[in-house]
Amino acid sequence: MTRGRKKEVKSITLTGNIFLKYEYEEEQTFETGDIMFVLNNDATSPFKGEYYKIGYAGYFKLYVYDGYDWKHLIDNEFFENRENHFSKKEMPIDNFEFIKDTVTCKAGVLVYKTYREHYTTYLHEMNAFKGKKGHFKKDK
Repeated sequence: MTRGRKKEVKSITLTGNIFLKYEYEEEQTFETGDIMFVLNNDATSPFKGEYYKIGYAGYFKLYVYDGYDWKHLIDNEFFENRENHFSKKEMPIDNFEFIKDTVTCKAGVLVYKTYREHYTTYLHEMNAFKGKKGHFKKDK
């Protein structure tokens, strides 16, 4: 027996349009399903979006526009081998050029909202993780 009414899971269809944070942002209009790449590196610089600077390791995070705000998109589902990460010897803009096609080809894919306000490419079963521990015993 279930209590209350069944919750509807919000979904968004990806458009395939991609944007880079801090690059021509004020001139752009966004539509629901657009994806933004945001640079996340260990730089302590006062300048935002240093895509052309070498010497800092980091990665690109993904955000999807839901019509009102940018929400986090779980990037492990798009980059299985952590292609969105770059080393100190790589320029972030080169990495962006390398990985942007991976996301662009996902146009038309549905992403679903999770309880933590993230979006994911697969729909979770209700209470799928209820009562589960985060660690498991290893076989000896």
